Amino acid sequence: MSANRVSWSWSSADYGLSWDWILLEDFKLTAGLFLDNLSVITLAMVTVVASCIFFFSQGYMHGDRYYSRFFAYLAYFCFAMLGLVVSDNLLFLFILWELVGVGSYLLIGFFFYEEDPPRCALKAF
Repeated sequence: MSANRVSWSWSSADYGLSWDWILLEDFKLTAGLFLDNLSVITLAMVTVVASCIFFFSQGYMHGDRYYSRFFAYLAYFCFAMLGLVVSDNLLFLFILWELVGVGSYLLIGFFFYEEDPPRCALKAF
């Protein structure tokens, strides 16, 4: 085999993007994105499932007076879920997990003018 040959492997490299978020004299907190095999597969899965939900929700929510609010909540939830998947440290993992919880609360209690959804949203919260 030639020494100049490039070897491609799915499990050989992890890629990420990181930046300094808080810099103090003896303390440094970074924020960033971390991509490895598992996070890329999970990103793909979350994106496919979310796309299906967006697609089928258009018909389900057709004619609802809060149509745009529902899709804003759904987009917020997807943003938080995708951020959760690629978070590179525990602080941001925790923050994004809480944002996913708020998104769940908003989506569960979306039909707030009915009796059960607000109660179920509080129970989930």
